[in-house]
Amino acid sequence: MKKSRRKSTSSPFVRVQRQPLFTQSWLLVTGITKRFVKRFVTAKAVAANVGGFILVLLLGAAVQAQTSAPVDAPAPPERPSAMLGASIYQQNCAPCHGANGNPADVTALTTGARPQPLTTSAALWEMAPAAAFQLTKFGGQSDAKPALHGYLNDRQIWQALFYAWSLHTNVAELADGAALYRAECAACHGESGRGDGPRAENLMVDFTDLRAMNQRSLASLDEGWRIAHAEIGAELDEAERVAVLEAIRAFTYLPPWESPYVPGEGAITGRIVQGSAGASIPADQEVTLMVYMSFIPVSAFTTTVDAAGNFAFTQAATSPDVVYYVGTTYEDVAYGSDLFALSVTTPTVELVIPIYETTSDASGLRFSRAQAVIDHQPGALRVRQLLLVANDGDRTVVGEPIGGGDRTVTVPLPIPAAATEVEFQGGALGARYIQVGDTLYDTTPIRPGAQSRQIVLAYTLPYADTRADIAAAFAYPVESLSMLVADLPELAVEVSEPLEFVGNQTVQNVAYRVWSGALPEPGRLALTLQNLIPAGSVDPRRVQTPAPPVAAQPAGADALVSEVPPIFAGIAVAALVLVIGGGILYGKYSRDKVKTLYALRKEKERLLSAIAALDDRHDLGEIDDEVWSAERVALMNSLRNVNDSLDRMPQSGKYG
Repeated sequence: MKKSRRKSTSSPFVRVQRQPLFTQSWLLVTGITKRFVKRFVTAKAVAANVGGFILVLLLGAAVQAQTSAPVDAPAPPERPSAMLGASIYQQNCAPCHGANGNPADVTALTTGARPQPLTTSAALWEMAPAAAFQLTKFGGQSDAKPALHGYLNDRQIWQALFYAWSLHTNVAELADGAALYRAECAACHGESGRGDGPRAENLMVDFTDLRAMNQRSLASLDEGWRIAHAEIGAELDEAERVAVLEAIRAFTYLPPWESPYVPGEGAITGRIVQGSAGASIPADQEVTLMVYMSFIPVSAFTTTVDAAGNFAFTQAATSPDVVYYVGTTYEDVAYGSDLFALSVTTPTVELVIPIYETTSDASGLRFSRAQAVIDHQPGALRVRQLLLVANDGDRTVVGEPIGGGDRTVTVPLPIPAAATEVEFQGGALGARYIQVGDTLYDTTPIRPGAQSRQIVLAYTLPYADTRADIAAAFAYPVESLSMLVADLPELAVEVSEPLEFVGNQTVQNVAYRVWSGALPEPGRLALTLQNLIPAGSVDPRRVQTPAPPVAAQPAGADALVSEVPPIFAGIAVAALVLVIGGGILYGKYSRDKVKTLYALRKEKERLLSAIAALDDRHDLGEIDDEVWSAERVALMNSLRNVNDSLDRMPQSGKYG
């Protein structure tokens, strides 16, 4: 039988063409959108990731638990999207089940469980999706099968289950199965599976009935087929028969290669404007609309501007689950909007996206803020730096080649030549950042603006004996410069002008001495620290009892603390939320209400402490407004979820 090819659907947008999900346009704009996606991370999404760690384990258990009796599970609100369940699996299930559903690919298992393979239809032949859903939502008879109904909503459970299901099939199998279905079954069951084919009889089965179909395993569907229509498909071999059944199952979910995006009544309009004096906009300038659902890119559309730089995308969805980004690339530099959403009450948005000519002239660059945080370990200092780069010109600085290489560099980074263990937030050495001689450079273009680029890095600086000398060079003027040095008993610090000592500050129970100032011109700073912790010694802050705060002193102040701050001041939003969300550990999903209540109360305390610490870091200037706002929203959402769970728990004093 000939294979059929599915017809491609035309785009619902005006003057746009549908693009593959990961097109060149997507690759060009994704660097910009990463930082905006962080703003939209919510505790609900993180809860889905935490719960997803055990999700596919339950799928495997459902194979054992499936019986002939139907399972009463709520129908999904719509066809679940496996694409939207992918991140739950990859981040939390792949460590045991393998990235492709094959546990043999996993090199180490820490749960003690024996994961169910998910790579063949035979492994899941007897499983009905409803059975897996119920087991996932309400749990099993042991702590290895906890109830997740307090942490995942029904939509999230269905999406994750069907991503796990999709791992044993592929595009070709479903396409072949769909072609065979049309040839063998569509005359009665209809092209769409609704039982409305031209030869349909009364009471024809509706394959799109989400509740009824999720009660049926592949084995059950195959048995019904053989009983009701033994003559239909009798010539098919086993693989072809399974392909038809998989195609029928696909009437109830969207495979991961199909976008869940549904057009709506919204409109996205805007204008590309030229921000450089004397320059114009190309008549054929392309604009890309990226569509996100659950912070996953699900569709991409492109159009071109008219003579005035205007563009429009119509029939845009107004669902609260959909987030958009509009971007364009000009002179190999990406420009774009913030992420935004439409709604029924606000179905339109009008954007203005400036583009700029490029230059290699860096004379308009400055650091609007530079901050260094220095902490101690035996034999070395750990230094964290935050740099906000501003461009006061009207052209994007793209830099120029250096050291005979073919890559252009933009911002030289002021770190000592002896620095080791260099780490970056939002980039890596050899990728965004490169090293030429003893100097590190950023290679990203610097667009015009007061805070065009943020650079966060950390490094270790070894020293001999108990003394360290640091010299830092700044290639551009620094509008606001601050330095925080974690206190030690008998620590002596000397800092060169123009920095001035401004007092002591405690952040996350760590006492710091603080200096601040400005550099109106490019220059150097010198810093000397004495009476440091010798290599091989024990950090005195870890063994002594914390003492009360003492009066601020430029040197020699004693402030004993019990913990050391994290390596990075600006932890990425997703990482921070995962660390906090991870506090409700796998074992804490116990069916024992006492343990669950205790875990929730401890989590509430941790979240409140994390919010307070975050506010301290922001007040100190250790993180910028954007990071602070996004992290605080995520923490507050996590706290709200914990409070909601506590409200559902019995609050008897015996649990205290």
